[in-house]
Amino acid sequence: MSAGAPKVTAGRLWLVATKTFGITALLATGLHIIPPIAFFLPLGTGFVAGWDTKATIGQAACIAAIMGLWLTGVVAVIMLVVAAVAPSLVANLWSGGALAGALIGVLLVLHLAVFAGVGAAIGGYRARAEEAKELARG
Repeated sequence: MSAGAPKVTAGRLWLVATKTFGITALLATGLHIIPPIAFFLPLGTGFVAGWDTKATIGQAACIAAIMGLWLTGVVAVIMLVVAAVAPSLVANLWSGGALAGALIGVLLVLHLAVFAGVGAAIGGYRARAEEAKELARG
C-alpha cells in the first residue's frame, strides 16, 4: 500500500462523518458543563475521523461539510419547534427580535464544521505520515 492519497469513497466519508457527528453530539451533551472541553471536542473527534480515513485536505473538508449539514438539520428542527410553540417569535425574526437565536445557530454550525475539518485534516496528515514512516522502515 502506498503512502499517497488513500482511496476513500463518498459513502465511506458520509458514514464516518455521520458517526463522528453523533459521537460529538453525545459527548458535547455530556460535557457541556466543562466549556473548554466541549469547545475543543469537535477538534478531537474530527482528528479521529481523519485518522480513520487517512483524510486529505479535500476529504477533511467533506467530513466537515457533512457534520455541518447534520448540525444544520438539528438547528432547523429546533427552530421549527420554537416557531410552532411561539409563532410571535418567528414574526419578530425579521425585525431583529430573534435574530440573535439565528446567529447563535449559524455560529454553532460554523464552529463545528471548522474545528472538525481542521481536526480531520491534522488526523489524516498524521496517519499518512505514520504509514509512510512504517513503510520506510520496511
